[in-house]
Amino acid sequence: MPLDASKARDQYLRYVYLRDNGHLDFVEKANRCDAFYLNRQWRPADKNALERVGRPALTINKFTGTIDTISGEQINSRVDFAFKPRRINGGDDLSRTWELVFKSILDANQYAWRESEMAEDGYITSRGYLDTRLNFTHNIYGEIEVTRKNPRNILPDIDAEDYDPETWNDYVETRWLSPLDIKALWGKEEEADYLANSDVDTYSFEYDAVVRQFETFRARTGTYHDETDINREVRRNIRVLDRQVRELTRRKFFVDLMTGEMREIPDGWDREKIGFVMKKYQLGVTENLVKRVRWVTTAGPCVLFDDWSPYRCFTIVPYFPRFRNGKTSGVGEYLLDPQELLNKTLSQELHVVNTTANSGWKVKTGGLRNMDTQELEQRGAQTGIVLELDDINSAEKIEPNQVPTGLDRLSFKAEEHIKGISTVNDSTVGDDREDVAAKAIRAKRQSNVLPRVKIHDNLNRSRYFLARNIMWIVQDHYPEQRVFRCLTDPATDTYEDITINEWSEAAGRTLNDVSSGEYDITITVVPNKDTAMESEFEQGLALRELGLPIDDVFLIKNSNLKSKQEIIRDMQNKAQSPEAQAQAQAQQKLLQLEVEKGEADVDNTQADTTLKLSNAKRNAIEAGQDTGLGMQENPGLEAAKMDHESRENELDRNLRREEMAHERNQTAVEQQHDMNTRAVDQQHENEARAQDQQHEAGMARLGHAQSVIESNTNHEHSLAAEKQKAKLAPKPTPKTKSK
Repeated sequence: MPLDASKARDQYLRYVYLRDNGHLDFVEKANRCDAFYLNRQWRPADKNALERVGRPALTINKFTGTIDTISGEQINSRVDFAFKPRRINGGDDLSRTWELVFKSILDANQYAWRESEMAEDGYITSRGYLDTRLNFTHNIYGEIEVTRKNPRNILPDIDAEDYDPETWNDYVETRWLSPLDIKALWGKEEEADYLANSDVDTYSFEYDAVVRQFETFRARTGTYHDETDINREVRRNIRVLDRQVRELTRRKFFVDLMTGEMREIPDGWDREKIGFVMKKYQLGVTENLVKRVRWVTTAGPCVLFDDWSPYRCFTIVPYFPRFRNGKTSGVGEYLLDPQELLNKTLSQELHVVNTTANSGWKVKTGGLRNMDTQELEQRGAQTGIVLELDDINSAEKIEPNQVPTGLDRLSFKAEEHIKGISTVNDSTVGDDREDVAAKAIRAKRQSNVLPRVKIHDNLNRSRYFLARNIMWIVQDHYPEQRVFRCLTDPATDTYEDITINEWSEAAGRTLNDVSSGEYDITITVVPNKDTAMESEFEQGLALRELGLPIDDVFLIKNSNLKSKQEIIRDMQNKAQSPEAQAQAQAQQKLLQLEVEKGEADVDNTQADTTLKLSNAKRNAIEAGQDTGLGMQENPGLEAAKMDHESRENELDRNLRREEMAHERNQTAVEQQHDMNTRAVDQQHENEARAQDQQHEAGMARLGHAQSVIESNTNHEHSLAAEKQKAKLAPKPTPKTKSK
């Protein structure tokens, strides 16, 4: 059993250093913000003090609604990842392949929900984390798994001052695990049994603020150690420290002698394998001093894992809504004081109302006859109370204090402060007045998003880090051929399969080789699918009403119809039928005739104009009015008439010819349809006739069998009757011989 108390102690001291130099302050702030979100907004000491003196402690929770509104913006604005080639090293442009592979990985990990959890952690506590690593549960080669991490359990490098974890020197994750978890994750049975049965290593069990108060369904924090606990094997009471740290080491690299690009040589390659690759691809080899990630996992004095990390980067992906030189802040911490002000002012207002209704009585000693002073204290504020006195002046109601001026304005100011600080106002949540124009409401909502652009931009930055980590893992750990299925069109339930690292004998190379090339990652924020579809449907319908040719399939795709996939499929099948194609050709010919007819109308109009002009000139000549043409006839008049008449005759003939052809086509289609219908009917009749014949033959066979059975039965009955008669008939007496 590898007990390395020195290494485990160093790891624990690093954890304590990170914990006591900033992380405890974050945990305290995160716990308070979480309590406000979960409606536990009064400190227990303050609430108990108010209850002892009979004063109310109201909780009017505006905190949770504000956080949920900002989270709703994140949920309604999903993201698309695009990959653009930066350097493909003579290979193919695999941008489309990367997009499909990446989308398939995210869908398999339910990334939309994971991201929402991380973002909510950031809004409330100021820090959120995702983790990307390989999981070997369902695939021996490993599959990428994206999980959400509790921000209280992640202790980042306190000396770092940059958002990108690639600039951090280390980080520590602390977890509480059971002996069964340790056996399953690392296969360390001896170490797990030792940790479960030993308590000499006190520092591994030390109680501190990084506990599971908000990590599980546990109602409150408490001790995790019970010597009489029969569930010792499954109880999570062992602190496990995971540390990923960058260390300097010498590594060998392949070098492309043409481009100068370097690629790390995997661990375990011997000289022969390295020499074979160098000779085949004309590469060089160099050795450099580089930073490499080392992974150390300890629990108490036991070292569970200590080796180089299989990944080229940290597995953690952080999200900080606001980040400034190593300091993080979210949304919730700015709302704590306004929320407390609102709760206290409304509680004070209620207290004033209560004291006004029951301000007390001044009673002369012995003046009450129908009750004592204790009963008057309990019933004194009731409506219609009757006091029986020995003298009318024996009891007098105490005048209550006046309500302090401006007390009701404090609660109003507290609500306005919450709206102003969070930038989530009435327009954001749709509570505008009814008399405000819709255009003005849209303009206000668009402008209200601007103060929150920063926290959403940092979320895009975290998305980039996630995509970068996944791309590196795929390049380093997906060398074998794999097939990914991706849903490309949810409206028609269309999937696309993509195969990576597929060897092609015809091409003599590997197709879709994702291990090579460098790609830039582009983050594009898009509306939620349902919101985008509703917007597309409304815009398409409006454009169709304006007369634009918007396709029916487009409208159905973006509708909320439950069976729209079947509707689109039926429309496509009908459009490909012979009847539909013949009808489409006929409509195309009719449209062509309409165009020709329109052109003929234009020619007719021009000919009519020429004719009218010629008639006007001839009439002017006959009336003796010289129009500049003299007494000569118009030489173009007769030609115009003849041209006009020939055009009309030609158009009429073409139109009649096309109409007759259309009628013939339509008749042929109808005849074909009738023939198909008659053929189907004849087939149905033949099948029905065959079934009837089979049925009659079966009935005949059944009748014959039944008659045979009946005859056999009758024969058996007759034989039985004869046997019975023979039994019942008297036996003849034997004759005696005479002597």
